[in-house]
Amino acid sequence: MHKKIFSKQQGGYGPPLNWYKCEIANLNTADEANVAKEDYYLKVPTLLITCKYDPIGVPVVQRMGINPWIKEELLTEVEIESGHWCLLEKPRETNEALERFLE
Repeated sequence: MHKKIFSKQQGGYGPPLNWYKCEIANLNTADEANVAKEDYYLKVPTLLITCKYDPIGVPVVQRMGINPWIKEELLTEVEIESGHWCLLEKPRETNEALERFLE
């Protein structure tokens, strides 16, 4: 599946990896330094989509990462049966989760 999704015709891995490249190069550090600590907290209903078979963003680790920043009653979690790229691997299921959350 990944060979099809990330083929040269689709742009390869370059575009999807740009976020990671920015993170490693600390390109957002200056912008993030200007965010007040109280603004780190999520104060609105939030959807956390995790990927069941993701070896990078393991669902339990994702939950642990968001828990300090949101009240439990504001968080909705949906686990998609996919690897790391749920939007590409399971677009229908991912979009259905978004639609249910936004209704």
